[in-house]
Amino acid sequence: MVLALLCTLLLATEPAWAAVASTAPADVVTAPIPFADTDVARLAAWAWHTTGWEVIPMQVDPRTADGDWDFARVGLIRTTAHDEVVVATADLGPPAPPGQQPPDVLAVVELHGPAGTVAYLARHALDPPRAARRWLLYRRAQEEVDHDGFTLGFEHDRPFVLNRLVWTADPDQRDWIDTGKFRCSGRFMGSLRFLRTRADFTSRVLGVIDGPVRVVVRTDDHLRMAFGLTSPSLVVDRIHTPRTLTHVTRIHIPFRVGWLFDDLAIRSTLDLAPGEARTITCPNHSPTPIDGRPQPAEVALCGHPMEGFTLAGPHGAIHATVTLDPNLKLKATVYYVDDLTERDPPEEIPGHLGEAGVILTGWEGLDRGDYRLTMALDLQPSRP
Repeated sequence: MVLALLCTLLLATEPAWAAVASTAPADVVTAPIPFADTDVARLAAWAWHTTGWEVIPMQVDPRTADGDWDFARVGLIRTTAHDEVVVATADLGPPAPPGQQPPDVLAVVELHGPAGTVAYLARHALDPPRAARRWLLYRRAQEEVDHDGFTLGFEHDRPFVLNRLVWTADPDQRDWIDTGKFRCSGRFMGSLRFLRTRADFTSRVLGVIDGPVRVVVRTDDHLRMAFGLTSPSLVVDRIHTPRTLTHVTRIHIPFRVGWLFDDLAIRSTLDLAPGEARTITCPNHSPTPIDGRPQPAEVALCGHPMEGFTLAGPHGAIHATVTLDPNLKLKATVYYVDDLTERDPPEEIPGHLGEAGVILTGWEGLDRGDYRLTMALDLQPSRP
């Protein structure tokens, strides 16, 4: 009878996702499409430079009326009023001189970026020229995305788990990451202590939006908890833009967490691989070498309030942040261990080498409802 009740609480209520508008990262400019019911092939984005007009990479991403991604319309041919245009901030230029317009246009709309920069979205009578270059290349078979300056790779069985980072500027093309890790620990019904890892996750891809400026991979994920029960569905949108990887996780909780679980902690981290010299920096902490030997200053980082941290090396740097929606009242703290003598499987390389991430606690206070959290990695490659 008890197990039947638990199954009802955990599994019977299907998530009803409500779309929530998200803020685009600083490396892209997005806007509602100004040209509804238009052939996408007749649209182009332009930037003004001293040499004249240049066509720049752009894409139109399908959206639903409530603002969610519309994976059913991937490869859209004609726009709707709900769709969204995307260009890279780095492609924008200064305002064009008065009277200047891109060639052979029917209509033009300005897309404004930082520091007064502008792109011009144009509707053409005939198919306009296309930008030959791409900021991103998604390789589904390898579950990898090539960015301008680095490549990111993900687990095939758990495509939300980042486990590969190679900087283009590195002549040896070394993988920075040993593995991405996930831990969920706590007590079930007040007494049964459990620990779950990424091996307890099931994950499947629900949809992909693939373009030269933005790639979105949506996954449906479940975590095995206790007595064979699974967690409510987690929908994760893995969003790639030219310099940023963003994980937007939507969580549907059909019951008050504290009814069944307590002391619940969820930890998400990256464990680094041996290679070039790197450091970690957190607010109010000086840069600390990552060398596999624990130091007092490093130990103090673990449990520090999560205000972002930076992992830096000669070929690039990662700045990590976590943003919780206001109704997701959790405590976010830094997890950091730099100790090659301490085992923490599963991993290819034993021990922790600058393993860094976030611990989320306070789940017991959450009532039933829909919640969202965002983890963002801003990647800054060095130039050769």
